[in-house]
Amino acid sequence: MVGLDIQGLVVRRGSANILDGVDLHIPCGGTVVVVGESGAGKTTLLKAIDLLISPAEGVMSINGLKYWEGQRVLVRPEAIRGDIGFVFQEINLVPHLTALENIELRAKVIAGRSRVSAEMSDLLSALDLVGKEQRYPDELSGGEAQRVAIARALVSAPRLLLLDEITSALDVLNQERVLASLKKARELYPEISLLAVTHLSSFSESIGGRILRLEAGRLFD
Repeated sequence: MVGLDIQGLVVRRGSANILDGVDLHIPCGGTVVVVGESGAGKTTLLKAIDLLISPAEGVMSINGLKYWEGQRVLVRPEAIRGDIGFVFQEINLVPHLTALENIELRAKVIAGRSRVSAEMSDLLSALDLVGKEQRYPDELSGGEAQRVAIARALVSAPRLLLLDEITSALDVLNQERVLASLKKARELYPEISLLAVTHLSSFSESIGGRILRLEAGRLFD
C-alpha cells in the first residue's frame, strides 16, 4: 500500500516554478531520501506536503486518502497534519516548556489530550531521552534537542514523517546518535513512511532507503 502518493506537484514563486511536476511514491513503512543543493526546493517540497504552503497544481494522498487536488485542500489542514509529523531544520522547541512538555504539546493539539503512556515511555527510551524529560531547551545539547523534536513529531503516531536537514547543524558524533535513535524510535511505528531531505551524502547513506536527487524542480533517481 502506498503511504505517500504525489502526482504532478507544482509550486510557484512569482512566475517561476520551484517544483515543476514532482511525482513521488513511498510505500507504507518505506524510506525516501531527497538530496539536493541549498535552494533546490527540498524544504519547499516538505512544506507543500504538510500544506504549510499551497501548491499550484498536483494531487497528494496519504494511505489512500486524497487531501489535495489542483489548488484546493480536500480535508481540514489540521486533520491532515495529524497524519504528518514534521521535524524542522530549526528545532523550534518552546523555551519555557520542559522536554516532556514540548513532546506532549503536539499530542494535546492533535489528540486533544496528553498521551503519557507506555508508548511514550518506549519512545523516550528509544530516543535516549530518559532522565532528560524535565530539562528545558537551553539545558539540552543540540543532539538532545533534535531528539526531543523527533519525539514530538512521532508522539501522535503519524502516517508520514518528514525530516528537514535534521543533522546539518550537528557534529559527527551527534549526527550518528540522532540517526541511531531515530532508527530505534521508528521501530515503534513500522508502518510510518519517511521522507527526508538533505544535502549531506553521509546522511543519505546512513538512513537507508531509496535516494532521489532534486534538480531543476524535478526528482531523479
